[in-house]
Amino acid sequence: QDIPLLMDELRGAVARREWGGAAGPIEGLGRLRAGEAVPLLKTAWTESTYAYLRPRILTALTRTAPHTAESYTVEGLWDCEEGVRAEAARTAPITRETGLRLRRLHQDGAEEPAVRAAAGTRLMI
Repeated sequence: QDIPLLMDELRGAVARREWGGAAGPIEGLGRLRAGEAVPLLKTAWTESTYAYLRPRILTALTRTAPHTAESYTVEGLWDCEEGVRAEAARTAPITRETGLRLRRLHQDGAEEPAVRAAAGTRLMI
């Protein structure tokens, strides 16, 4: 019963480009694994300039549509936001390219500890 309300809130926030107002609905829809939110999540990822929102969008995408989220997680390994890089390091598909990026993230002394830890954990797989 929460999903329709959260979808309405997210639709409105996206339509008005009120990215700060989109954070709550995105988090809620991600927790509820609401697949119907995926098109709006993709729009928010592409159009939002609100950096605070990016980790929340990526987390919601990985929870609601893991296969769809794969390309976003790969992109996220190079994101400027620590939270995006950490989520991407936890969830990006392991390929030759992403494996190399994960090694670099893990070994980079200037990288944030949460990102280094997430990358290191994935490399142990």
